[in-house]
Amino acid sequence: MDKKTIHILLVEGSGTPEIKTCEALEAVANPVTVSVARNIAEARISIDDFYPDLILIKSFLPDGKGIELLSGDQEKDVYPAIIMADDGNIQTAVEAMQAGALDYLITPETTIANLTCAIEKALHKSAQIAERRRTEQALQESEDWLRSFFESAATGMAIIDLEGIVTKVNSTFCRLSGHNQSEALGKSVLEITHPDDREATQALYDEIRTGRRRIIDYEKRYLCKDRSVCWGHATVAGVFGPDGTLNYFAANVQDITESKLVQNQIRESQQMLQLVLDYIPQHVFWKDINSVYLGCNRNFARIAGVENPQDLIGKTDYELPWKREEADFFRECDRRIMERDRPELHIIEPQLQAGGKQAWLDANKIPLHDSEGVVTGILGTLEDITERKQAEEKLLKGNRELDAFVYTVSHDLRTPLTPIIGYAELLQDVCREQLDKQSLARLAKIEEQGHRMLALLEDLLTLAKVGHLPQPAEPVAMDTVIEELLIEMNSLIHESGVIVKKSPLPETRIPKTLLEQIFNNLLGNAIRYAGKEGSPLEIGGERKEDLIRLYVRDHGPGISQEESKRIFEVFYRGLTGKKFPGTGIGLATVQKIARLHNGEAWVEETPGGGSTFWVELQDAQNTNDQENPSRTPLQSG
Repeated sequence: MDKKTIHILLVEGSGTPEIKTCEALEAVANPVTVSVARNIAEARISIDDFYPDLILIKSFLPDGKGIELLSGDQEKDVYPAIIMADDGNIQTAVEAMQAGALDYLITPETTIANLTCAIEKALHKSAQIAERRRTEQALQESEDWLRSFFESAATGMAIIDLEGIVTKVNSTFCRLSGHNQSEALGKSVLEITHPDDREATQALYDEIRTGRRRIIDYEKRYLCKDRSVCWGHATVAGVFGPDGTLNYFAANVQDITESKLVQNQIRESQQMLQLVLDYIPQHVFWKDINSVYLGCNRNFARIAGVENPQDLIGKTDYELPWKREEADFFRECDRRIMERDRPELHIIEPQLQAGGKQAWLDANKIPLHDSEGVVTGILGTLEDITERKQAEEKLLKGNRELDAFVYTVSHDLRTPLTPIIGYAELLQDVCREQLDKQSLARLAKIEEQGHRMLALLEDLLTLAKVGHLPQPAEPVAMDTVIEELLIEMNSLIHESGVIVKKSPLPETRIPKTLLEQIFNNLLGNAIRYAGKEGSPLEIGGERKEDLIRLYVRDHGPGISQEESKRIFEVFYRGLTGKKFPGTGIGLATVQKIARLHNGEAWVEETPGGGSTFWVELQDAQNTNDQENPSRTPLQSG
């Protein structure tokens, strides 16, 4: 390895180095470069240009004593120097060594070898001094950096002695506690700790004191100067000496008051949400992307056969009391909803619950998303409709029995009624000459009432038959149905003088005979009860997704609000209806047809006077049964 070149500044009054000095410099082990100055002023200029490894200075120079160079700029280090004197004046030697010279030589008495040795010793000592100064400088820079880091740290920092007394704090810790530097120093850790957390704090510090732990990490409440409370996350480390003795504690405290407040608010919200979930009548659950349960409310936990909602977490439908085919159905439904990212509502599901109860549920399921909108699971709500389902089945059974009864009665009563009407007509024709006017009038009344009874039985038979017709294979053109009815009613329309206006109607898969029943009753009523010469009678309809809404609008005298509430009841005819022949079953038939198709019939007042009869029906043509099989109830085994 190449040896370092030594730069020596030689300060001599003559400006010409002595032969002995030159020979001594040549004998130095390292390469040497020499700069020469003739006086103190030149020497200082040279020193400002570079920092010499060694200065050889004559004790007396033209512009002053050589030791003056050793007490130059106070901001700079003392220069490594050897004072060379022409005499052995003790006072000069003492002054030189006190000024910081590394050596003092008397040139006339010093040999070249001694001078070389002195130079090498001075260089070695100078190197040691320089290394020590570099180490001290690095240590000072490190201390300055640590002091700056300590003071400007974003977290509170404190030095605590073995008695738990604060001996040093930074400004962040002061802001956290509300004390200034002078107020914080001298306080004990327990004094600035909330009373409820002091015992735990003391125990943790003791673990470091006894050597069981070197670092403690915990959260606690601090008691601020204004007696308010703040939360801190404290990390406290024991600082040990080389011999393993505990010297002091170094604490780092992060203010977590805001996060604690947020956590408390979240926890309170969660508790409130859980309270609501636990006391609503619905059964609520949520699952992850793999249909594994993440949580539920108490109602769902009860039917799932677990004691607490937490016990359901991590389970699948196959681990619950449901039947295998029910679990398959639930998971398939979950998969479909998450893949399509679309909720499904009012799914009618059977479910074998804990305890053996076979229930019917009305389910709603919606996909759950993360902050980026990616589907992460599913949320479901269930409502037990077992009682409602049983009531519906009981009602349907009763309706079927009632329909059968009405059908039987109307059919059986027509058999004896036909000859009664026939004999009444026959007696009027055959015995007209033998009977008086009163007897003929009574026979006519019998015939009239018989026809009325026959019409009533026909209407009852029609009402009973409603709902028992199969769905047509091809869509029915309602425009054609209306045109055929208008041809049949041509005489009635002509006699009343009304003007019929028809708007285009949509196609449907509702049986044609039922559509004929709807429009036959609505048009017949409108013509009879509201028709007057020149009065418009409007027919129209529209489709909205799978719903069809039809209307027949007249501009007649209208219907009172009280009568409109009962007008669709069986046999109800109202004040206006009693003036015209009828049975009071027509509108009831319309209502029954509407409800059998998940719809409704109602009447509204026509703006400007009159009545508008509305009928809303669900059209099988646009139902989502094929697209959404979850709407088809799964048959229980």
